Amino acid sequence: MEKFRDELKSWMKESGKSRDWVAEKLGVGKRTVDSWFSYKQIPEKKQKLLRELMEKEQQPKQVEISMDFTPEQLEMIRQAAALRGETPGEWCERAIKALTAVSVALNDYHRVGGKGG
Repeated sequence: MEKFRDELKSWMKESGKSRDWVAEKLGVGKRTVDSWFSYKQIPEKKQKLLRELMEKEQQPKQVEISMDFTPEQLEMIRQAAALRGETPGEWCERAIKALTAVSVALNDYHRVGGKGG
């Protein structure tokens, strides 16, 4: 029981979920959730629901993005994708992930005042 409670606490901290969020998802009051973290056991049915929520929340979210390309841009994407053995959609997904990583790195760089390491 303690193991699950610790696992839940850790997951909540990592995912930014509050006790209010847990209470709302399980249809109980926050005081009930507070008691689970203090002295009461979490009922088996609620543990099962919490595990399902934890698994669901850890799954990657699917997002659909729509963009307009000129015929020339689309052909460049097709050619670049073909060189890597990818579909144009796979190529675009990889490119967006790479650009996102660069954006995060630049934001981190600026947040620390533009100083390296």
